[in-house]
Amino acid sequence: MLPIMQWIEKHKIRLAVIILCGLFLTLAAPAEALRTATVDVIGTGRACDENISKSREQAIADSLVSALEVVLSEIISRDLLIHNFQKLNEIFYGHTDRYITDYKVFAEVSSGNRYRVMVQANVSVDRVEKRLVEEGILLGKAPLPKILFLVTEQNINDPIPKYWWGRGMLFFESTVEKAMAATMADKGFPVIKHGIRMPSLDGDTIAYPMNLSDIEAVNIGILLNADIVVIGNAVAGKTINIMGSNIRSFKGIISARILRTDTGAEIAAIKKAAAAVDSNETKGAEKALSHAGQLAAKELSVQIIAALQDKKEAEVLEILVQGTDDLSNFVMFRKTLETIPGVKNVQTKLIRPGETTIMVLFQGSARELADALMLKTFVMFGISIDKVSENYLKLELIPG
Repeated sequence: MLPIMQWIEKHKIRLAVIILCGLFLTLAAPAEALRTATVDVIGTGRACDENISKSREQAIADSLVSALEVVLSEIISRDLLIHNFQKLNEIFYGHTDRYITDYKVFAEVSSGNRYRVMVQANVSVDRVEKRLVEEGILLGKAPLPKILFLVTEQNINDPIPKYWWGRGMLFFESTVEKAMAATMADKGFPVIKHGIRMPSLDGDTIAYPMNLSDIEAVNIGILLNADIVVIGNAVAGKTINIMGSNIRSFKGIISARILRTDTGAEIAAIKKAAAAVDSNETKGAEKALSHAGQLAAKELSVQIIAALQDKKEAEVLEILVQGTDDLSNFVMFRKTLETIPGVKNVQTKLIRPGETTIMVLFQGSARELADALMLKTFVMFGISIDKVSENYLKLELIPG
């Protein structure tokens, strides 16, 4: 047998080839795929006959901003979008190239003084979420709350709803809960498993009803060390749609609320419906319930993060509204005011000729409420905000 050094010398060319091939395969190995969202949007630029390429660039840039807006609205709530609009503008909208991996222009047209393009853009969801976490807009570093599900379920062949905290049903596995728990877990929420952990619920010591009160739901959550509880109900049923002799359509509907166990406060609520098609009644109903659960969990997770992210206390603000002689304008203003995120209650304090004083319970400052009002569009009138102080707004309704 040749000594090792002689063997290496004799076969060094072959070894070099093997090493180079291994290095090539390592470098050529595909990196872990980033999550992307494909969005179809329309962008607009100012038409310029002298410089069509510039008009096209403006329209494409506008469409890429719109694509980012669509993805952001899927990740964070409308409240967070409004509260962080300035920061989002600085982080994302001026740097679309950092988050959009590629795009295609499908169509373009010049119409009057506008140049429009239809664009399909691929947005990196991972990069967007990572930046939101870094900026503190999206919870990421802080531990997410532990969730316990308390949802009754009535499938298509169930005479009455089933629920795991009922006598003899500790091991009942809800279809909608399974779907919601999986979706929440994918988003990083710890989901508490029940069943054998609460044997007292199956005896005579504790007897909770099917329709839990908020206090009862919170008590069960505390017993199982949950930070929040999902309380609600899900129902499956048939629709009137039929295809052929045996294919039917089924629907699943879920209504749910989320309560904090430390305060008992409601922080989120949702109602979702979904449909499914199958020749088997049980399977079709289960698919509809599962889909409804996934939709509900997706939206509830956003609401939870928004509620936990927003630490502001509600403040009572006084608004003096002038120009209220036209009652219809004032009614429309008040209705619009009530739709602003963070507005909890609106009450009339004093009515005088031409002006009305109202009190608003608002989760934020008077300046933030003024900014939110300025973003609203009123059809028959406009608003002129004359004064903004710590807890006071003075504005006038101006006829259009």
